[in-house]
Amino acid sequence: MSQPNPSVDEHLKALSSPDPVARAKGRKELVRIGEPAVAALVELLKHPQQHVRWEACKTLEGIAHPSAAGPLADTLADSDKDVCWVAGEALIALRRDGLEPLLVALMDKDRVPSLQPGSHHVAHELVKGELAEILGPLLVALSGPDVDLTVPVAAEKILQQLRSA
Repeated sequence: MSQPNPSVDEHLKALSSPDPVARAKGRKELVRIGEPAVAALVELLKHPQQHVRWEACKTLEGIAHPSAAGPLADTLADSDKDVCWVAGEALIALRRDGLEPLLVALMDKDRVPSLQPGSHHVAHELVKGELAEILGPLLVALSGPDVDLTVPVAAEKILQQLRSA
């Protein structure tokens, strides 16, 4: 277990400040610190205040560390649309590293409806790059009817392709 980092703690507290300038400064410093801040930021994804969850996602986007991919995929189902959007942006920043946890989450048909809007955003952006061919079927499934039936099948096929590549 890692030792607490007073600098990280100080900047994490800034993310909950009512002052947007203080939050932006804390976010910038946490991005500079990088990986040592990721575990604490992941914990903030569950914070009761919307702006703290948003700040955590935005900071994780800047750090783009693969260990945050699973929690970010879960955050696509956040009750706040802005938080979902920024969680999606953070997954997009991870590129291929963010895909496996997202695909695993999408294989659960009960979770698809809550994950669908954010997942569509992620797939729509990632399909523009080198992942176009592999993610095309997922984007089609996320855009069509009966997403709870078609998305898990598409996600499983894509996950198998990624793991065998």
